[in-house]
Amino acid sequence: MREAELKHSRVAMLACAGIWWNEIMGPIPGMPTEKSQMDVFWQVWEQKPALIGASLVFIGIAELVSGYAITKGRESGKRAPGDYSFDPLNLATLVGKNDSELALKEIRNGRLAMLGAAGMILQVSARPAAAALVLFASSRSRGPCLRSATLTPFPPPRRAAPPTRAP
Repeated sequence: MREAELKHSRVAMLACAGIWWNEIMGPIPGMPTEKSQMDVFWQVWEQKPALIGASLVFIGIAELVSGYAITKGRESGKRAPGDYSFDPLNLATLVGKNDSELALKEIRNGRLAMLGAAGMILQVSARPAAAALVLFASSRSRGPCLRSATLTPFPPPRRAAPPTRAP
């Protein structure tokens, strides 16, 4: 269970960073430019299916490597959950290899990232024109906010015209 939670947490943290990168910097060159990232995915699916296929192959290879590491770690009992012994910069010596406080921070941030990534994806799916910047907008006219026709989370309330009296 801990292994799966760590893997999903790390993927969600990368997803959150990727969503914000795309919102702030825009798409990479050669990709469709749409307001909704979900629309972009389906356009890439139709226009460049080899790219999606290559991504699936890459993900499959990563899953095979991690599955092998998990299996061997269970057999030997020497491997901690989420530890793939991949540390090319040797950062483990700076923070301590078995630092339980950092492991707890990673799990907590990962849980928050899972909720955040799901929220961002659902929000973009529900209101594609608004994109992720709706998170900062305010539906009220009070206080600082990013208000424009496409960034308000809810349309402003319509006010009924005052009734006219017939003479």
